Amino acid sequence: MLDQINSFLQRELENRSMDEVSVVEAAQWLSNAFVLKDDPDFPGRNLRQLCREGKIDGAVDRSRFWVVQRKVEGTFLD
Repeated sequence: MLDQINSFLQRELENRSMDEVSVVEAAQWLSNAFVLKDDPDFPGRNLRQLCREGKIDGAVDRSRFWVVQRKVEGTFLD
């Protein structure tokens, strides 16, 4: 499941020509694609927990505001 989530996020970032996305928006993408269900009472909660556990590629904590960065040529954009 984690491979599917990480692949999906990286593919969406590339398709949308985005360098990064907030965890709340990324959680919406995942939920809409039926990859990872989001918590409607706490948007982004499930994905944010995976970020905290270090399981999401490119996840960065910006003072309690998580984002997922796109990976280009083996390196995450910053």
